[in-house]
This record gives sequence, C-alpha cells and structure tokens, in this order.
Amino acid sequence: MTVIRWDATDPDRVLDAVLKEYSAGRPVVVPTDTLYGLSAPISNPDALMYIFQVKGRPLDMTLPVAVGDLSALEELAHLELWKRDHVHSRLPGPYTFILRSRSPLDRLVSRNNTVAVRIPAHPLFRVLCSKVGPLALTSANPHGECDLTRADDIDSMFGGDLLVIEDDRSLSGAASAMLDLTGDRPLLLRPGKTDEGVENG
Repeated sequence: MTVIRWDATDPDRVLDAVLKEYSAGRPVVVPTDTLYGLSAPISNPDALMYIFQVKGRPLDMTLPVAVGDLSALEELAHLELWKRDHVHSRLPGPYTFILRSRSPLDRLVSRNNTVAVRIPAHPLFRVLCSKVGPLALTSANPHGECDLTRADDIDSMFGGDLLVIEDDRSLSGAASAMLDLTGDRPLLLRPGKTDEGVENG
C-alpha cells in the first residue's frame, strides 16, 4: 500500500499521484468528512469495475457519485423548487441525495434514471473534481464489513494494492445520511447526521 498524507497547503503532490492511478484504471482511497472512500472517475468504466471487484460489491448496487460543488451537482441531477433549498442548505456535508439524473449515466452509477450524489466537506474534492469531473465514491471496506476510519486498517483489508490518501483527522466515523428526493417529500433511507422533518423509509 502506498500512503500519501493530504496537505491542503500543497495539494499538487496528492493530485499528481491520484491522477496517475485513475489514468491506469485503478481506484484510489480518499478521505471524506465521514469515512474513507474508494473513488474513481465515473468516466472510467475500468476503474468503476475495479471498485466492485475489490469490495465484492454486487453489480446491481450502483455506486454513489461525489462532485466538487453545487453547480456540478446540478449538471448531473434535477433540482426543482424545494429540493434545491433542501440540498443547498446541507451540502457540502455528510448527506447523500438520491435525485433524478439529467442525462443517461453509466449503469454502474445510475439506476432507473436516478443518481445518488453528494459533496463531501473535504477540500480534496473541489480540486480533484475540477480535474477529472464527478467521482464514484463508496466506503472503503469490503461489502458488508465494518466501516474503516483509519488508513492503517485499509492495508489489511485490501492487501496493499491501492493508493491511500491519508487524513484520519477529517473523518466523523459515521456514514452520510441518505435521503431520497425523487418523490414529493424527502425520505430518509439511511440515518446519519440528524435531519429533522424527514420521514424514515
């Protein structure tokens, strides 16, 4: 396992290493505001398949997508009326929203014309997404296993084959709350940060 420490004052070293892995079709483990995540550009099908393989994730479980800012999110998904206020007031932050997609996306990140999208509150994503566009992003743990919150734990889980960007201090240790906004009102599918006024699904 290669580990590089995230340094917001000198992001180029990290970006160069991550982009090299992406160009080779390999995902990279990155820190977020919640957990470590396996990431890859949604434009790279080989890297997306690598995520499914390394996690042992079923192919019918589409991958969530991370973007760097709200304008990029609105390029991917429809945000009408109250949905825009609901999303804009919570992102960047520990929320994942299921929304209607604006255009056809790879089947590995979209199902029934919907996409699960978030903006992690970590500075890495703004600069990284500006270089490669939207990223598939899912928790860096084998499917069905416990969440990982330390870079050291990832090596033993994945056998040392992945580049890891380390920033243990940024993690909350809890997965993002997941809300379905495809209907007439928000539906909470996965608890995370407390969200008042949301129905449980």
